[in-house]
Amino acid sequence: MVSVSETEVRFTPSSRGTEEGAVEVTVKGSSNMPSTRRQSSESSRRSLSGRCCPKLFERASGSWWDPKFNLPIIEEQFQVHSFPQLKKRFRYALGYALLACITWMIYIPINMNSMEQKCDWIIFEIALGCMVGVCIALIAFTTCRYYRDYVMHTSLVFIVVVCGLTLASFASFTDDCECDNRVISTVATFAICVETILITYTVIPLPFLYSVVTMMLFSFVYEVLFFTTALQPDEVNATHVFTKLFLHLCIHMMGMHIFFMSQVRNRSTFLKVVETVVAQNLHKREKQIKEATIQSLMPDTIAKELLKGRESNPEVRPHIGRRQSSEPIFRPFYMNRMENVSILYADIAGFTKMSANKSAEVLVGLLNNLFGRFDLLCRRHNCEKICTLGDCYYCVSGCPVKRDDHAQCCVEMGLSMIEAIKDFCHETGEKVNMRVGIHTGTVLCGIVGNRRFKFDVWSNDVTIANKMEASGQPGKVHVSAESIKFLKERYVLDEGNADKHALLIGKWKFVFI
Repeated sequence: MVSVSETEVRFTPSSRGTEEGAVEVTVKGSSNMPSTRRQSSESSRRSLSGRCCPKLFERASGSWWDPKFNLPIIEEQFQVHSFPQLKKRFRYALGYALLACITWMIYIPINMNSMEQKCDWIIFEIALGCMVGVCIALIAFTTCRYYRDYVMHTSLVFIVVVCGLTLASFASFTDDCECDNRVISTVATFAICVETILITYTVIPLPFLYSVVTMMLFSFVYEVLFFTTALQPDEVNATHVFTKLFLHLCIHMMGMHIFFMSQVRNRSTFLKVVETVVAQNLHKREKQIKEATIQSLMPDTIAKELLKGRESNPEVRPHIGRRQSSEPIFRPFYMNRMENVSILYADIAGFTKMSANKSAEVLVGLLNNLFGRFDLLCRRHNCEKICTLGDCYYCVSGCPVKRDDHAQCCVEMGLSMIEAIKDFCHETGEKVNMRVGIHTGTVLCGIVGNRRFKFDVWSNDVTIANKMEASGQPGKVHVSAESIKFLKERYVLDEGNADKHALLIGKWKFVFI
């Protein structure tokens, strides 16, 4: 005897056979109980059913008696989305039955008045009136929100009422009533029987097994009553019996065929719609990822222009097949000349000493931590990050979107970087600082290259900003005279020692005006 704690049950995909959904169960007990492997009974039944009968539609469960998808989530969504159509079809069936009952209620009195001998037809009028009331009540119930929970019950009520009234028509087939004086003929009753069978298979929302059982029972009872009440004993013969049985068999086969074809059509259409929606969502998600990737490489304005030009111009879309190496990814070429742009270069002072005793992995992690903080500051101070060059951080303001406070944005960015690296040193125990250089001038901004392209700026003023950083002092922002023109005396300035055209802004000395 093996206790629960000593038993291990493991479910793994089956490696034997190719049947979808097959699962192997591994039961491992104690040392005195050998390990056994068996396929689950459900997958075995599916495999047997799949070998005997082909699947009705893609992703079918393999059961002909209960057509469903093999995944519960797909079946649940199909039932939800197909419910309005099923309700509409059921209403059509109720409307057809209502119209037929009203027609019979009008026809029977008129036809009875022209006969010399009449059978009692009042009971038929009462029965038809009851049927009209049932149809109206069911139509009203389908508009109620509770109908979704009682679809099968409502369908069974309708089928029982229709079958009961059809079989009740044999009550008029008595010996003292001649065939010509009957309220309803045997042909009419058989026509109603055929209509009932076909309606049940085609438009009544019932499972296939329920439809088959109820209609087979209905056909059997109908023929028993027909041969016992509508015909004389000498009129019954084997040919007549087998003919009627064959007719019923054909009608049932026709109804089953319509039922299966309807299931195949509806479920195949639903699956195609699902695949289309999934493909659209996947395409939309891929497009969002592509746009997010492009926007991470360049400013939003440039990215939107590139994406807009790529979608509106069919010549820039990639052609089917292999792309030529000389074919550019983006056309037209984007390059703009912008004036009054402030450029910021920042370099980590003491980076060489910090990296001397650290592995490459640790060093990259520290840089990622520090530059991640700079990226947040860049967005906060309305600057546009250009790139990182080793331990150098490079950004601009006033490009590609013009700003009047571009110099102030860069100065605030530089001062915030100095504060950020102090927090970084306090958290990590490192001893580094920031050298920041800022210059304002004219730049050319745009995208260069067809592969690994990125947004960049070029000009002699960019080179000057780099030199400003190189000649600056750690912990201070080195600002050129051109940038000071746009600051409007907002900060306390110290004259630099390197060049007469350069000034130093100390964090501990600046003030707002």
